[in-house]
Amino acid sequence: MIVVQLIGGLGNQMFQYAAGKALALHLGTELKLDLKHLETDTGDGYTKRDFGLNCFNLKYELLTEKERNNYFTERNSFIKRVVKRFFLSGKNENVFYEPGKKFYPDFFRLSNNTYLSGYWQSEKYFHKYASVIREDFIPGANLPDDLINVVTWIKQCESVSVHVRRGDYITLKSANDFHGACGIDYYSKAVNYLSQNKNIELFIFSDDIVWCKKNMIFDFPVTYIEQKNGACWDLYLMSLCKHNIIANSSFSWWGAWLNANNRKIVVAPEYWFKTIKSRELDIIPDSWKVIEL
Repeated sequence: MIVVQLIGGLGNQMFQYAAGKALALHLGTELKLDLKHLETDTGDGYTKRDFGLNCFNLKYELLTEKERNNYFTERNSFIKRVVKRFFLSGKNENVFYEPGKKFYPDFFRLSNNTYLSGYWQSEKYFHKYASVIREDFIPGANLPDDLINVVTWIKQCESVSVHVRRGDYITLKSANDFHGACGIDYYSKAVNYLSQNKNIELFIFSDDIVWCKKNMIFDFPVTYIEQKNGACWDLYLMSLCKHNIIANSSFSWWGAWLNANNRKIVVAPEYWFKTIKSRELDIIPDSWKVIEL
């Protein structure tokens, strides 16, 4: 089997699942998800997240504690401290830690019975199995009644999703120092780029929609999407838009990637992390437009 450790919010979990699923399919074996990190309050300065993949129409198996102990040393506390300090958390040859932020070219040379720990933020890990991943990330419930008219309008007009990630990017110092939030200048330039020869309508998604209503003002029709039905439905709505303006966020990345419009234009920020440009990573597909400020 292949085991993938789930870390972070929904967008991160989707990357981790997709990479693990692709490797499992490549090796002809099963995939299991390890929720240990999500269930543990590590106190490491990161926002506590819940398991989010259960909103999709995918089948999954969870790693048991007994199975997990086959990968990690779980004896007495003294031995655990020594192993953690000197042997990278007790890893054995079957635990593979992501070696960097770019695509690891030997990923598909990993063997069966591998435990994957990392973020795996590149479509290169699962591009070969894109159709399977898209099917897995279909919402598992019926469309809520209050979204029926929204979906109809998104499909009829020249719709552009605009995702504004704030939340812990603003309120949590460690997240702000590392990620930073996209500013108004980026969104204005992105909207201007997409507005050329297009009668666009904007659909704004955010974890701080009140702030957006006060600050995200454009000379185009705007619909502010209230977060009433959960993150899965926000992703679904973003994926239905004709075009996408994403934040430096794995969540809006997936909204754009799941967009099946063959003529879509996806706009991304110049910096994915506060000091690392998007094009220095493998996270932005070549066909997407990076806006430089």
